[in-house]
Amino acid sequence: MLPLTSILSPFLAIIRSPLATGPIASAALSAVHSFFACGLVRHDAPTIDAALAELSTSISRCKFEASDSSGDEVVLLRILKAIEDCMCSSVGNLLDDVEVCELLETVLTTCVQMRLSGQS
Repeated sequence: MLPLTSILSPFLAIIRSPLATGPIASAALSAVHSFFACGLVRHDAPTIDAALAELSTSISRCKFEASDSSGDEVVLLRILKAIEDCMCSSVGNLLDDVEVCELLETVLTTCVQMRLSGQS
């Protein structure tokens, strides 16, 4: 079985890349959600601790080129969904305090961004 870090790495690189457009970042975040939904991210997965650390850091540092406001809001919502997947799944208890704080800070920042864009 492949290490989880190897499977996630290409998607996380896109999520972190400031050159990624909103639709590309959205697709990468959607893929990460699919990995959780399909049960690929689980307690007994090889390198789960390293994968969760890299995942939380990547989500917290998600960058994308803003394009249209509705597309950008979709990316922000997908960021929130990825955070929910990390924290509320069966592997959420494997996150350490720093990772949880990073993710919660991202939630707050994302909510402020959405509010400033006129969404409630």
